[in-house]
Amino acid sequence: MHRILIAPQIHAGSVVTITDRRTVHHLRNVLRVQAGEPIACADGQGRLYIGRIARQVASAVTVAVEREQQEPAAALQITLAQAMIRPESFEWVLQKATELGASRIIPTVCARSSLRHASSSRVDRWRRILEAASAQCGRARVPQLDRATPLADVLQGARRQATWLLTLQGEGRPIRGELMRLGGLAELVVLIGPEGDFTAEEVQQALEAGATPIHLAGGILRSETAAVAALVLAQQAVGAL
Repeated sequence: MHRILIAPQIHAGSVVTITDRRTVHHLRNVLRVQAGEPIACADGQGRLYIGRIARQVASAVTVAVEREQQEPAAALQITLAQAMIRPESFEWVLQKATELGASRIIPTVCARSSLRHASSSRVDRWRRILEAASAQCGRARVPQLDRATPLADVLQGARRQATWLLTLQGEGRPIRGELMRLGGLAELVVLIGPEGDFTAEEVQQALEAGATPIHLAGGILRSETAAVAALVLAQQAVGAL
């Protein structure tokens, strides 16, 4: 069954009318849906409308809703505070973090970040990546995307939450022991540094804010590799993978 993402406000009673140009094009010209074909429409906030294609014209597709269901929230809400790295690598992280169940993503500005500012057009592109990845992997919830945020502000906001500071060069506690402490946690913040890793000053700031320094392997990891590995291990530890 095809699954697409719709705007939350377009649902009306037992009918969903899709007018977004990209979505209509995808349904009509890529998927080539036909009347009567089953489809699921996710609103990005956890609600799923399941029904069948009722009608399609050049500018709209109408879905007759047969049932609704709410996707339960994840037991462990993971915030990925990913350092802003090269655009293509950062976009790859956005896609994979969505597939791996991140609830929130904070583009984080660090001292060694190669990208330090996000224009409105770039943020719009990031949102589209999250939406496309959510639809592709069948998530009814699109991860929350924060504005580009300095590391100090991320740490301030995470003071009351369990926080991992993942170093890329094998410093800190082995992650294995920390995984056993995830049981019963409701929220986890995972901080991933840029290509050049966190500076000594940033590590000290994080420690003072209560973060736990973690390492994944003996070698030096790419920033995007560390993000994916951390999400996989955390989700596996709580039984989500």
